[in-house]
Amino acid sequence: MAIFVRYVLGATLFACVVAGCWRGRPGKLPTPTGDRLQLWTVSADASGKSVTTLTEERELLLSAGMNIVRIPGVPRDINADRVAFRSFTDPHSLILFEQRVGYSVGGKRPTEARSVKGEGVVVPEVLALWQKLVAFDPAALASGKGVTLPPGLVPLGGSLLALAPGPEGGAGWDVVPTLMWLIQARRAGTYRVQLQYAFSWIDWRIDHLAFIEGDRCDLTSSVTVANHAGREFRAIDVNLELGKGRTINLGRAALPDGDERTFPLGEPEKGIPARLEIRYEGAVGVPFAERNEEIGYGGGATSAVRRRIVLGSKEVIPGGWLHVYEKRPRGSEVALLAVAQLGNIEGEAGVILDLGEVAELTGTRHQTSYRPADARGERFAEMYEVRVKNEGKAPVDVRIVENLVRGPTWQIHTETHPHLVTGPRTIEFPVQVGPFSEEILSYEVVYTW
Repeated sequence: MAIFVRYVLGATLFACVVAGCWRGRPGKLPTPTGDRLQLWTVSADASGKSVTTLTEERELLLSAGMNIVRIPGVPRDINADRVAFRSFTDPHSLILFEQRVGYSVGGKRPTEARSVKGEGVVVPEVLALWQKLVAFDPAALASGKGVTLPPGLVPLGGSLLALAPGPEGGAGWDVVPTLMWLIQARRAGTYRVQLQYAFSWIDWRIDHLAFIEGDRCDLTSSVTVANHAGREFRAIDVNLELGKGRTINLGRAALPDGDERTFPLGEPEKGIPARLEIRYEGAVGVPFAERNEEIGYGGGATSAVRRRIVLGSKEVIPGGWLHVYEKRPRGSEVALLAVAQLGNIEGEAGVILDLGEVAELTGTRHQTSYRPADARGERFAEMYEVRVKNEGKAPVDVRIVENLVRGPTWQIHTETHPHLVTGPRTIEFPVQVGPFSEEILSYEVVYTW
């Protein structure tokens, strides 16, 4: 018999909830126990904006049976359907029947309000408050659902808000977005719960400062978090999510509303290999071929002489803004070389930044000969001439990059400058071009098929 009665009561309760009957004991305001902000560098929403996830932990003092819990101060654009709820304290004793977003009104009554013959009096501050509520959710106001008014305020005529009879108070009403839960607790007590949701009212960025001196670089990184949530976080753990299970804890700190906080991102990296290069790559965009005997293939192309920065790193560099400075020989002078936005960099990949064309330098590249190197036609030889002209007042070191595009098997037969092998089919010739002069490189390569 007892089991049957419990079954009937449970079915009735479920029917009330499904019908939208929010009846239960008002729970006490949840007590914050720990907030965690997760900044995702590898996830993005539909617009491509990086995702920020807020994880909040609360202690709920609940009565046995149905409870209505209100959590004020959540983001205005929160989607109640995407709030993840979790109970750490006896999860089987709590049932979350429904959660939705409403609006609560907090503050004190205006001092100008007066009671006249026991009727409510409309005053400017109260009217402004009602307009705030209408701006939040007119449909909720029309239905009366999802809007919680404090004692002393009553709707008047469906479009105005009036002060009910009662003692006068101070001014300062406000409208606060509120997450509301309808929770059934099997027993009375304190429950520790967690809610997690995407949060768009926190802006953050990663900045990397690289200081190059000679062939080495010092790299310092930081994360700046700006709070525009309309609420203060007195103590929040900030974590940077790098993907693949890697998380960097940036520490625990207060985030006042309307303020920002900068966190160091790990320890500074010192002595990273780095170099500033001036490169001329004449055959840019020419595809590699397994075998190509076309005369002039890959020849005759010209392009600008460009400057770039090459940084190596053995650590993971989270995506962000990279500011590169060069330390000058005299004292502590530094010069800004480049600012660029990076994706995540891992391991030995390093960073390559193009700084654009060098105005004082021009380059040209021409094929000067092409001939079979044997009677059977299995070897072909071709010769190139590369000229780099310097119209500046100072000597310049230039790396002439040559892509050997005809086939995978090659050999340099003659050359005017020694070369370096930098890839399976790529070689570089380091040359120095004096002021107001021109340097001429000539080399012959033999391909074998």
